[in-house]
Amino acid sequence: MMAKQPPFVDSSGTKAMVFSLDAAIAVSIAAVLMVSAAVAIASYTPETASAVPMLKLGYDVVAVLEQQGAFSKSEEGIKDDLLQLLPVNYDMRLAISSLNQSNATRYRVVESTGSNPSNRFVGAGEMVATTSGLEHHLVRFWIWVK
Repeated sequence: MMAKQPPFVDSSGTKAMVFSLDAAIAVSIAAVLMVSAAVAIASYTPETASAVPMLKLGYDVVAVLEQQGAFSKSEEGIKDDLLQLLPVNYDMRLAISSLNQSNATRYRVVESTGSNPSNRFVGAGEMVATTSGLEHHLVRFWIWVK
């Protein structure tokens, strides 16, 4: 009587084929990971590394202005609050547009200073802010190092 062979094993080497397939998949995954890591390392520059904290600062300033209710104030009131929050080595510009039907044409621009960035990285972002009167505003900001 012939002994029963385990599954995936026969005289043609099926077990070796399954092992080779597993090895090929593992090598493919490792190659994709190595290429991804190489691209990430190659795209790193000191300018991009300093951009992330600057963008976070911009979002934080806009969020604090929203919490303080600054967007229901005039441009001068917003500018005063902005100058109190913004660190001295940064400049920032805000473009605030109303998203309400009644104030559809209302658009305001607030700048921390009159200087324009030249030959510098400028971070940009936008978020929706709500005032205590439930008015919604789209706030776009640009932030740069002086």
